[in-house]
Amino acid sequence: MIPFLYELIEAKLVTGHDYPLRAISNSLALLIPTDDVQVKLGDRTYDLRCKQMMMLRDPDCEFRLLPTEPGELGEVYALVFRCYRLSAKDDDQLRYSADSEHLPEHGRILDLTRHTTDLLQTALHSANQDAHHSSSRKKHEDLRSLMEALTANDLYGAAFPQRDRAIRQAAEYIESNYDKPLSRSTVARLTGFNESYFSSLFRKETGWSFGDYVSRVRIDEAKRQLLSSSDIAGDIAFKVGFSDSSYFGKAFKKCAGMSPSRFRTLRGATRIAAMQFYGALLALDIVPLAGTREVLRSSLLLREQLTKMTVMEEIGQIELLMALKPELILVPSYYYNIPDVLHALEAVAPVVSFPWGRLNKLEEIDELGKLLGREVQAKRWIDVYRRQAKIAKERVRELLSANETVGLYELWNGNQWMLPHWPVRSAYNVYSSLGLSPQARIEEEVLGPNEPSHIQEDELADYAADHMFLIVPSDEPESYRERLMQREIWRELVNRRGCRLYLLSLNEFWLDDGAALLKQLAILVSLIEKEVEIQRFYHKDIQ
Repeated sequence: MIPFLYELIEAKLVTGHDYPLRAISNSLALLIPTDDVQVKLGDRTYDLRCKQMMMLRDPDCEFRLLPTEPGELGEVYALVFRCYRLSAKDDDQLRYSADSEHLPEHGRILDLTRHTTDLLQTALHSANQDAHHSSSRKKHEDLRSLMEALTANDLYGAAFPQRDRAIRQAAEYIESNYDKPLSRSTVARLTGFNESYFSSLFRKETGWSFGDYVSRVRIDEAKRQLLSSSDIAGDIAFKVGFSDSSYFGKAFKKCAGMSPSRFRTLRGATRIAAMQFYGALLALDIVPLAGTREVLRSSLLLREQLTKMTVMEEIGQIELLMALKPELILVPSYYYNIPDVLHALEAVAPVVSFPWGRLNKLEEIDELGKLLGREVQAKRWIDVYRRQAKIAKERVRELLSANETVGLYELWNGNQWMLPHWPVRSAYNVYSSLGLSPQARIEEEVLGPNEPSHIQEDELADYAADHMFLIVPSDEPESYRERLMQREIWRELVNRRGCRLYLLSLNEFWLDDGAALLKQLAILVSLIEKEVEIQRFYHKDIQ
C-alpha cells in the first residue's frame, strides 16, 4: 500500500507577474529558481539559491520575489501539487485524505542533491508534456518519486551543510584541535560571539551542544586509535584531549555502548554495514553487509560486486539493520551533520566515523585497512593500483604531448558547472595518477586550495583545457554531446579552440574510492585512446 499520493497540478513560471504572488488555493507548491533570488514570506526574507527549492505549505500565502543583486530577476518556477495520506482501508478500497503534515515546514529551503535534481527535471518535463491531461498517471508518479526523495534524509546535503560561517569555522577548529584544551568561551571568542549567543547558535546550526560535539569528536578519534594501534586506552584518552582516563572510560561507554577494551576486539569485524566507502571495503575483500540505495545508485561500476549487499531504501530503516546484526557500522565523517541518524545507528551497533575528503585515495585504503585489521589486503590493493596507474600513465604519455592540459568538470545545474577538487570525482586519477597537467586556473583556484568551485557555462572559456572530462547526469553520457554542441560556447571550444571532450557518467564517477577508482582509471585511458584514434583517422582521411 502506498501511504501518500501526490497530484501534480501544474508547473508554472511565477516571475514576470505582478506582486504579490499567491499559490493556487488549496494546493502546495515548490518554488524552483534558475538563479539566486530572495523570497519574502510575511515579515521574513529568505535567500533561495540555485540548486535549492522552497516548500510552500500555506495554500493562501502571499510571497514576493526579489533579485539578490540589482538587476533583472531570474526565472522562478512553481511546481503546484496536492498531497493525500492513506486514512482508511476497507476490504475492497483504500481511502485517502488531504494531508501535508509529513512534508517540510512552510518556508523550508531544501538543497537539491544529484539524485533529486534528476527527479525534479523529470517531474517538470512530465508536467509540461501533460499540461492538458490532468489525469495522466506518469506525471503524478514522477512527482511522488521526487517527494519521497525530498522527505528522506538528504545525505549528500549533509556533506556540504549551509551553515553560518562562524559556526562552520568553529566546528573545523574543534576537529583540528580536539587534542588540546577546548572551552566554550575560547571558541566563542574566536567566532566573535559572546558565549551565550554562541552556545545557542552552535546547537541550532549543528544539532549538538558545544560540549557534546567536542566529546563526540574526541571519542570518534579514540575509536579509530583503539582499532588501528596497540596503545593502551589511558594513553589514547590523553592523546585525544581527555585529562582524566576514568572520565574517558565513562564517556566512551555512554557513546559506544561498551568499554574501550571491548570495542578494540571489533578490529577484525567483517559484518560491516556501510553508509559509504563501498569501493574501499571491496578493495579490502569485504562486501558490505548493508548499504543505502542512494549510495548504491551512485556506485554503478560496483553493482556486480555488491549483489549480496542488503539494500536499505532509506537510512531510517533501523529495523532492517537490527535484523542483520552488524558488528560495526561505518559512516563518513559528515554524519556529524545529521546527529539524529547517527544516534539511531548507534542503537543498532557500534559506529565508526571515517574521515571523508581529508585523505587521498590511497591513504583512505591504508587507514581503513588499519582500522579493520586488513593491512595485508590494503597493501596488496595499493600495489595493484600503483602498477596499473604506472601502465596507464605511460600509455597516456604515448598519446598526449607534455604541454597539453586537462580539466575535470561536472554539470551541476542547468548551465552551471562544478570543478571538482582532489577528494572527489576521480580527480586523483586525472591529475595525479595519470600525471596530466591541470588547466592553469583550475590548478590555481581548485587544486591548490583543495576547494571545489562553481562556474557558469559562459565562464568555461577561462577554464577550458585541451582535454575536458565532462561528468554528466546520464548512464549514457555520449547522449549529452549533441546537446552541448547546440550551444555556442561548446562550438567555440571544440571547433575553434580544438578542445576535446570526454563524456563520463555521474553514476560511475560520483564516488571514487577503492575498487571504483581502479575501474575509473581504465575508463579514462580507454576514452583517451579512442579519441586519439579518431583524430588520427580523421587527419589521415583528410590527407
